[in-house]
Amino acid sequence: MDQKGTEEDQMDESVNENMAEEKELWPGWRVVETLGSGSYGKVYRIQRENSSMTMESALKVISIPQNASEVDQLRSSGMTEEGIAAYYKNIAEGLLREIDMMYSLRHAVNVVNYEDDKIYEHPDGIGCDILIKMELLTPLISYAANRDLEEDEIIQKKMELAGIK
Repeated sequence: MDQKGTEEDQMDESVNENMAEEKELWPGWRVVETLGSGSYGKVYRIQRENSSMTMESALKVISIPQNASEVDQLRSSGMTEEGIAAYYKNIAEGLLREIDMMYSLRHAVNVVNYEDDKIYEHPDGIGCDILIKMELLTPLISYAANRDLEEDEIIQKKMELAGIK
């Protein structure tokens, strides 16, 4: 296998290994489904069961870099390995500042609640995987579709969305 294929495999394995390790990070939690993906990563529904209830959260997984071709582009532009590592470290530090802000706003109205986070450095020293465990939100459309809402419930939900108690 060529070097590029090996690096891509390592990057893909990095995220997959972290998803498997997630069970150890939050004992009893398991990945139920992928909720979505975007430019920053993937979001999963995770569950934990105890004797009286099932708890759910969302787990966002951000891989920096997202794939080996990003690293190859930086190399081809003339960046050194140290420069590439520093570049991705800077991106990760920016995301960690955002996580700190999420933590400080965890009780604010209309802001998703932060629960926990973990960071895994990539074995090659270039980049990391950031896992953020947070409140699992139900889209309003899904919430309404599964219920026969009364007028007072609709008004209450609209007030909650507007930040009025």
